[in-house]
Amino acid sequence: MQARIIRACLTLLIATPLASGGQTVRGIVRENSGTPLAGVLMTLSLDDKPESTVVSTLTNALGTFSLRAPQPGRYRLGAKRIGVRRFESEAIDVSAAQEIERDVALEALAYRLPAVTVRSHPLCVRRADQSERVASLWDEARTALSATQVSLRERLVRARIVRYIRDVDPQTLRLVAERMNRESRGVVERPFVSVPGEVLSRTGYWRVLPNDSVAYYAPDADVLLSSTFAREHCFGTAEGRGDRAGLTGMSFEPETERDAPDVRGTIWLDARTFELRLVEFRYTRLPSATSNRNIGGEVHFTRLPGGAWIVERWFIRIPRYNNRPTTRSTGVPGVAPVVEFRLAGLVEEGGTVTVDSAPSRPPD
Repeated sequence: MQARIIRACLTLLIATPLASGGQTVRGIVRENSGTPLAGVLMTLSLDDKPESTVVSTLTNALGTFSLRAPQPGRYRLGAKRIGVRRFESEAIDVSAAQEIERDVALEALAYRLPAVTVRSHPLCVRRADQSERVASLWDEARTALSATQVSLRERLVRARIVRYIRDVDPQTLRLVAERMNRESRGVVERPFVSVPGEVLSRTGYWRVLPNDSVAYYAPDADVLLSSTFAREHCFGTAEGRGDRAGLTGMSFEPETERDAPDVRGTIWLDARTFELRLVEFRYTRLPSATSNRNIGGEVHFTRLPGGAWIVERWFIRIPRYNNRPTTRSTGVPGVAPVVEFRLAGLVEEGGTVTVDSAPSRPPD
């Protein structure tokens, strides 16, 4: 298959202010010692659907938070600090225009993986003996992914973003040529954005476009947190070696019945703190057979001192094939030869984020 244009789909977006209004649950989150905690993920969920968050935020530098419920109702307040067991309140009845004070005390960091209770929709896990660890690792990873969403939505970080496109050697990854290098500054919603998980579920993580070009997509935080990603992938545990030493994580691969082009990879966390470090992925069902393991990408995350989370750097490496195909005999009488397009190089599209400032929000 010949692709005249190959592009990775990564787009800059400018953030928009949050709407305000409604009934409010506010308070302070402290460690048991009394120390206020910044960057704790706070959520409100419906009492009858505790797994479905309706509103979320992060505590500020003083440990305070404010959550505006979309409508009166019966809610549960949740608090999650990475590396610490999740807190969930009893049901709270919130009336119209009511303001409720709820302070929360969390355990100190113990540097052990907190256990979780799986209520519904458990993840597909290849080995039954890994189910509990996968569930616990996923709870830590999704906390960081959700905190990344909140940090971007609430405009917590100003940064310098450098985006680039370059040709690299498919074996050594040596820079061959740089096609584009562009810098921007300011508050952005996110350095890159994929298409919704539901769309990727239907059309695949790479697809041929009407003009005979091929588009490749990376899983961003929204995709990784989508119900379709969890439903269409199976998970297992992974321990880092070599350049991944000091990391622990969960591998993922598409369900066996998936026909659409997909991704497989690993969500890596720090083995001591359980903070999310990166997501690495490779494409399945590529348009031309190749064993090159450099085709794919990585998305690196980091937690800032004030508690906000950002994507620190990312890249997608996508294949560039020779224009002329080669024909390979199968060696089987009566079976047609195989037509292949050989790999000519890789196009790397990515970027880096350098934080200018991460201002603390005023007390709620």
